Amino acid sequence: MPYVFPYEQLFVLGIGVLILGLLVVRVRWVARRRASSAVPAPVGKQDERASARPID
Repeated sequence: MPYVFPYEQLFVLGIGVLILGLLVVRVRWVARRRASSAVPAPVGKQDERASARPID
């Protein structure tokens, strides 16, 4: 029985584009998150991450 899967190359290309697209979205999201967490906390408010840091 012959192998029958029409448009196989198009399917593989679509999956590849989907994976790359999700990777780009994740990289941008992480970069935006890092940039927003680099902003100093307003005076009088404690940084939420400070309580999770171990004491040296």
